[in-house]
Amino acid sequence: PAPTLTPEARRGILEDAVKLAEHLNYVNAGTFEFIYDVKRGRHYFMEINARLQVEHTVTEMVTGIDIVREQLVIGFEGALDLKQEDVVLRGHSIEVRINAENPLTMLPSPGVIKAYREPGGFGVRGDSGVDVGVEVSAEYTPLVAKLIVWAPTRVEALKKLERALSEYVIVGVQTNIPLLKAIIEHTVFREGVHTTRFFADYWSDLEKKIRE
Repeated sequence: PAPTLTPEARRGILEDAVKLAEHLNYVNAGTFEFIYDVKRGRHYFMEINARLQVEHTVTEMVTGIDIVREQLVIGFEGALDLKQEDVVLRGHSIEVRINAENPLTMLPSPGVIKAYREPGGFGVRGDSGVDVGVEVSAEYTPLVAKLIVWAPTRVEALKKLERALSEYVIVGVQTNIPLLKAIIEHTVFREGVHTTRFFADYWSDLEKKIRE
């Protein structure tokens, strides 16, 4: 869950998402996206992604529900076999994307992966489609893997994420792991008060951390 979003604000967003789904007679897995104005305490509708998204793993971690399976059930049977009361949120989950890119310029870093090892342990999930010998092309997204962690609290989840990022071994391409580490170690991010201006306001801090 977003650390600074009040229960009232979260409830308003969820209620509006349900209203939209009912109005559209929407029957599928999907994501209704909103942006939240912290100063005004208001949320605004952005878009509907009528599919599973990269971030669906976060929802799976905090609910224990296999969303891929549920979408298949809808496709074959035409109905969801879950009720809202079946969905119980537990703990905190964070996902990062491991990209083959220069951590300072964020430009793609194509090449052949010469060594690859993912982190592990309870509450650590790695979704990837690469291994030693796989070429990361400059013609497509440089995504190498998704790293998802779960823990009872946000503080514990951040600690687990730091540990997991440090355990990655990827040789043959540059990755954005140094940038991810700099972000999650930044005080503003750790306090959960970052906004869409985070990079614009704190890039010098991040750059300094990456170069250390």
